[in-house]
Amino acid sequence: THAIASQLATPRPAGNTGKGFYVAGSKLYDPNGQEFRIRGVNRNHWDSYGTPTGLPLSGANTERIVLSFAKPTTYNWNIVSSQMLANKIVPIPGNWTATCKADPASLAAIVDTWVAQAATWTQLNTTGLINIANEWGPANSTIWRDNYITAIARMRAAGYTGTLVVDSGGCGQDAQDIVKYGAAVLASDPQKNILFDVHVYGSFHYPA
Repeated sequence: THAIASQLATPRPAGNTGKGFYVAGSKLYDPNGQEFRIRGVNRNHWDSYGTPTGLPLSGANTERIVLSFAKPTTYNWNIVSSQMLANKIVPIPGNWTATCKADPASLAAIVDTWVAQAATWTQLNTTGLINIANEWGPANSTIWRDNYITAIARMRAAGYTGTLVVDSGGCGQDAQDIVKYGAAVLASDPQKNILFDVHVYGSFHYPA
C-alpha cells in the first residue's frame, strides 16, 4: 500500500517546506500527496454539533468554521480538536470580523489575532487549513492584492506553514481579484501554498 501511495503522490511545489496540505497546480493535496476534494459545510461556532448523529455522519470531510475570537483560545481549540480532528474531519477555522469590509486596517487586525494566537493555530499546520479572513477586500483591486501579500508574509513569519485560504474581495464574490491578481499573491508566498476562494452566490458571475 505504501509503495502505491508513493507512486501516486504529487510532489510539493519548490519552496514548500510544510508537512500538511498543499496546493500544486490547480489542485489541493493531503499530506500524503493524494488529491483532496473538499466536501464539507460551513458552521458557526454556536451551532449544535449533534454528535454522534450529526456532522460526523454526514459524509463531510471538511468543516469551515466561524470562530469567535473573543473567546479563549482553549475554547476554540477544543471545538476544532474534539469535534473535527477527533472525527477525521479537516478543520478550516476562519475569522469573520472583517466580512465585506475593504479597509486594510481590518485585515491587519485579523492577522494580528492569528499572529498572537499562533501557538494554538499552527497546530493545524499538518492537519488543517487556515481561512485568513472571510470575504475581506475590495473587488478588482490592487488593494486586495497588496494587503494579502502583506498578510501572507506575516502569517508565514509567525510559523504558519500549511495551506492558507484567501477569499476574493467584493464580499467573497469578485472573481476578478483572483483572475487578475491571484498569481501575484501566490508568487509572493514562499510556501506557494494558497487556496483561493470565491463564494458562488450574489454577483460572483459578473463579469463572467
